[in-house]
Amino acid sequence: MLPAGRGRMARSGDVSALVYLDGITYQPWVYLHDESNGSASHVRLPVESPSPNEWWGASYVLTDYGELTILSGNGPVYVRTYQLAGTPLATQAALISTRTFGDPDSRAGPLTELDSGALVGVWRQQGQTGPQGMGVAHRAVDGTWSSSFPIGLMPTTASKQVVLQHPVDGSVWIFNNADAASAIGAARLTESGSGLTVDWVDSLWLYAEGAYKPDPENPDLVGAVDPSTGTIVLAYQSAVRKIFSVSPFVAGSHVAVARVSANGARSYTSLPIYVERIAPLALVVRTGEVSLAYRPIDLTTLNFGDLSVSVQREGTWSDPVVLGTLSHRYNPIWYASGTHTFLAKMADGRFHWFELETDPATSPSPSPTSDASSTPAPDPEPTPTPEPEPPAPDPSEEPSPSESPAPEPTAEPTSSPDSGPQGPPSNGKVSPKCKGSKNERCT
Repeated sequence: MLPAGRGRMARSGDVSALVYLDGITYQPWVYLHDESNGSASHVRLPVESPSPNEWWGASYVLTDYGELTILSGNGPVYVRTYQLAGTPLATQAALISTRTFGDPDSRAGPLTELDSGALVGVWRQQGQTGPQGMGVAHRAVDGTWSSSFPIGLMPTTASKQVVLQHPVDGSVWIFNNADAASAIGAARLTESGSGLTVDWVDSLWLYAEGAYKPDPENPDLVGAVDPSTGTIVLAYQSAVRKIFSVSPFVAGSHVAVARVSANGARSYTSLPIYVERIAPLALVVRTGEVSLAYRPIDLTTLNFGDLSVSVQREGTWSDPVVLGTLSHRYNPIWYASGTHTFLAKMADGRFHWFELETDPATSPSPSPTSDASSTPAPDPEPTPTPEPEPPAPDPSEEPSPSESPAPEPTAEPTSSPDSGPQGPPSNGKVSPKCKGSKNERCT
């Protein structure tokens, strides 16, 4: 099981969706999980020729009427739309459209659904065979696509983007953070009947912010919408940074949380814990609270392989809840918007599904608990497709060997004709004071 993308799962109502590839054939699937009753389903996604390159960096949207649209690829960028069918959870999918954007130098960015029902997707140029830049595609509710490239002048090598619709005025915001830029750029767009219009672009939108500017290397950048406060929320490793060791290289940063008003005004808070400075983050925003998943640096051992979650309510952060030890220190963390749901590959080699519950009565320092829900694995026949070569890594998007510890080699779990795709494990539980990464039950 090879989850596609860099973190965010799709969500519609109580159903979360995770797109992943079979570990042997690279056949794409979508895992559906209904939070209301714990039911789950694995649905095969038809594709002409499974290729891991075409599913690189996948971002996807699940609509209320069962349409799954996926933006992915590391040159060019593909947009595939599937219609899911079956009750109560979908059991089959039909590919209804495919189109491409960009060229061999393009890399997939985020995809989001607007209040109008339109979709907005972003891609960027790596700059290996031409100029850097960022493009945006818009699919109107009638299915008509339009696109624009480039959107302003921003560095986009080894960059990360966030695209969100502001909850106050419906404007569309794209945020961009490139490797070694020490800044977050932003573009504001307006949707109309003819598509999107660029209002302004600022490549140094978040730069002179002192302690709240981005880490100078390649920090992660994640975002969410908070309708209760009328803001967009961004999280990223900040310039409050410390080098703990040169050999091996270990550096950490505090995580900055920025709230963006409709007029662009910003306010900041910070998680005062040193987390690995370029490792993926996860951000979940719900009414009255912000949850962050991250890798804290153990100040004694200098290890950063544990996955922790902290919750902020009324300006105060809870004590960290340790979910367990990851299989690899730089693994992505998958999460679902608006719900305390996290998925990660842990030290036992399995993917664990954590559902945290916070008790408002304990505010301002809530103590979440976490349950890894049981997910039955189906037994579909694997696709008889020759195994393709895995995509070559993009050197500019990996931690620098001169500055980062060497990644630990890990073997991905694969599917077999007997087992089918692997789902998250069962019967794991985590309390604020103990770890449950190997399905033990602790209290």
